[in-house]
Amino acid sequence: ELGVWIGAWTVFLLLCLGPRLKIHGIIHRGFVLPGDVLPSLPVLQSVRTLSRFLVPLVLFTIVIGCLLLKDRLAGATQRCRVVWYASALLVVGLEYALLPYPVQAQRVNYQVPAVYHSPAKTAGGKVGVLLDLPLLTHSGRRSEGRGQTRWHYYQTVHRQKLIGGVSSVLPDEVFAFFEAIPGVRALWSQSAIDEGQLEASLAALHVDWIVLNKERYGPATLRAYLATFRESPYLTTFFEDAGYVAFSVDQSKICENCAFKPRLEASHADSA
Repeated sequence: ELGVWIGAWTVFLLLCLGPRLKIHGIIHRGFVLPGDVLPSLPVLQSVRTLSRFLVPLVLFTIVIGCLLLKDRLAGATQRCRVVWYASALLVVGLEYALLPYPVQAQRVNYQVPAVYHSPAKTAGGKVGVLLDLPLLTHSGRRSEGRGQTRWHYYQTVHRQKLIGGVSSVLPDEVFAFFEAIPGVRALWSQSAIDEGQLEASLAALHVDWIVLNKERYGPATLRAYLATFRESPYLTTFFEDAGYVAFSVDQSKICENCAFKPRLEASHADSA
């Protein structure tokens, strides 16, 4: 009986891991997991976010834990049982005492950095396009880049459109659209980008503002990015502190005949 529950638990664990092996934010595309075939299955293709398999995974974990405790406590003394039950009650009580704020929330700073207030003031009511670096494009089935989802919370302050972003599901055409733009792969992977690639990507995406998080880059990569940005005639620094640097983009100075200006099908334009 325990083996059946453990087998089912293993299946849902593999489904929760997604289509490719991901370790410490790095996706290993050569390591294919069972989640890769879900979009082609008649019933499971409707599961847009693989993390939803966490619900049965947790339920199965509870059942397995109860079965193990039952066997362990069957021959235990009365004192041992009291210790087990008291410990379990303390854990549950501590968890409920923290609600509705989980432990992680106490370690997260929800204050919006000052850099995101600057575009709102500088724009003067104009809604432009803001590129947060490192760039993150995330879907329920796929993720590119090493950005942070909290940047969408910052959008409530700067009120500009975001490049990339997070969605429960994005079609493959959206990722293909971004991948075809010169320089986007470099922005995703936080690798070096030359001025030509930068110019083409900013022109294709119609970027008006760039906010770069210094803390998310290594020293060498950060120096290379800042050197490229500050040498560009169409970028002007309008904010900088210890953690962030922000640039405004003058689209009129970007060449009109850039090497690549991709177009996305109308059906996927809103998703992009």
